[in-house]
Amino acid sequence: MQTRAKISRACLKTLQPRSKTERSTIAAMPGHPISHEDTSAFMDSYRWAKRPLIVLAPGSDAALVRAQRVALGQDKHELLTRDMVWIEVLGNDVTINGIPVAGVRAEDLRRRYAIAKKDSRVLLVGKDGGVKLRRTGPISADELFATIDAMPMRRREIKTVD
Repeated sequence: MQTRAKISRACLKTLQPRSKTERSTIAAMPGHPISHEDTSAFMDSYRWAKRPLIVLAPGSDAALVRAQRVALGQDKHELLTRDMVWIEVLGNDVTINGIPVAGVRAEDLRRRYAIAKKDSRVLLVGKDGGVKLRRTGPISADELFATIDAMPMRRREIKTVD
């Protein structure tokens, strides 16, 4: 299990920018905030642009964190084609696709989604900003992608691509 968790963590890191230039480019893109003073503005910046998958846990060693990384670690392409970002709120730290985020308080995100600091949860937030899935255990790739693919906005996206 330890090896699979390391592999999954490595897969998440492939979503990170590789240089300062690439990081600046991502920071300037709508829906990819790197640093925000206000947590509401941080989450609202994803509205109509991205589907956040938020993993909240008391710390990085929580079983849920490892299990969720393993469940989706091999599906980077599927996450990207569905306009997803991976947000982890572990203890007091907040990361987006493995990149630490300054100015966003973990406690504000927990308050926004009504999650106690001692609890672990996985949330799928739709492009409209609403919570579409809320689980105490990991969300499987099949369940996650089926839920997203059934959304009216996603159906329109698929038709546009075809």
